Amino acid sequence: MCGLTRAAPALLLHVNLLLMLYAGALLAAAARLQWDPSLYVAARELFPRESRALRAALPALAAALLLLAHAALAATRCRRAPRRVLLILMSAS
Repeated sequence: MCGLTRAAPALLLHVNLLLMLYAGALLAAAARLQWDPSLYVAARELFPRESRALRAALPALAAALLLLAHAALAATRCRRAPRRVLLILMSAS
């Protein structure tokens, strides 16, 4: 158990890195969906409602992942009670 408590901050930092990676990928996909005239014009013309929903949802999902990454970083710095709340928040999402 003692080894796990020592390894937990390192594991949370790796989770933080992965969340940041996925958030950046979502932001890049959202930017390409918004402004790339080559591939997504057909999708915008064929599915206008779905395209608008994706253009709104992708940045929101990226922001949620960024908040989860900050929660992981904050969980490594907190004491016992707030750490439990942050870890439950991360595992529930």
